[in-house]
Amino acid sequence: MRIQRLWTGEIWIDDAALLVKAGRIEAVGAWREVRKKLDAPLLEWDGWLLPGLVNAHTHLELAGLAGRVPLAAGFAAWGQAVARADFWDEKAVRAAMAAVGLAAYRLVVDVATRAVRPMAHLWEESPGWEYGLLVESLTDRIPRAWVPTLHLRRGWMAPAAHSLYGSAPSVLLGAKAWCQAQGRIFSLHAAERPEELDLAQQRWGAFGGANSVVEALDQLGVLDPHTLLVHGVHLTRSDVERLAARRTLVCLCPRSNAALGIGQAPWGMLRRAGVRLVLGTDSLASVPDLDLWQELAFLQETLAPGLCLEEGLALVTGQALGLGRLCPNAVASLAPLPGWLVERFR
Repeated sequence: MRIQRLWTGEIWIDDAALLVKAGRIEAVGAWREVRKKLDAPLLEWDGWLLPGLVNAHTHLELAGLAGRVPLAAGFAAWGQAVARADFWDEKAVRAAMAAVGLAAYRLVVDVATRAVRPMAHLWEESPGWEYGLLVESLTDRIPRAWVPTLHLRRGWMAPAAHSLYGSAPSVLLGAKAWCQAQGRIFSLHAAERPEELDLAQQRWGAFGGANSVVEALDQLGVLDPHTLLVHGVHLTRSDVERLAARRTLVCLCPRSNAALGIGQAPWGMLRRAGVRLVLGTDSLASVPDLDLWQELAFLQETLAPGLCLEEGLALVTGQALGLGRLCPNAVASLAPLPGWLVERFR
């Protein structure tokens, strides 16, 4: 493939070429060099390409709640409405998947709580590259769905905790142990709302010596490079320093946080500390679409006006997860870069 401009995840290459065999990259570089290795018909792309996108947090099972739950009343009212709602709508989920444009994605990390099996079937039918379906627990019991009975061809499943207050400590530790043994990312919501530690202490009678959710999670021993904390709105300076020291991942969902009026993650503090960051869209119950480009544009507009294009692309291609680079033997997943986004960063 000959490409007008290519971002490899490290450098820009004008008049680039990508040689792909069996879905993996065999060579990447300037056209004048790679063309010597071509032995197949040439495809040309008159635009800019980059590594496939990574949406690190979404709840596609909630697609049927778009426009049906209150946002202005705050997080607590929204959460109660989501918990009570007759949420499942297969047609809405299929429409959401089609609108996302999964062909441009390298990975979508989706969370399922009440519709695990239907979501797994829909993901297996989807045209994307790879998905991770996280099976979330909101109880003091280990869900049966933690032991997948489906044969998955393109994706994978892993247990997840909802949060420190939503999942019992034993469930949280069980999920982390499973993920660690299987080499999967362990994910949970954290510091999304300020009262999470109080709620956890009241519900589970634990974490008495901790001063924050992050400190409590650290005491449990689950903060490491393979744990992904989602939202991180109410992180303190000491929390951020602790996350940086443990090399724990943080997924930002700025549009959802703004819509629910819960504040915004401390972008500057996280960035200065070197915390590993990725982006997610959250669900259609709190955002108007699942467009990761819109998430990046909102981040730049509201939290990170000094963000450069390359740093933004690192966020949306999941470099903190070890993805987002086009090099020999990497999966040949590509996404087109929208011209309107380039103009925003100029």
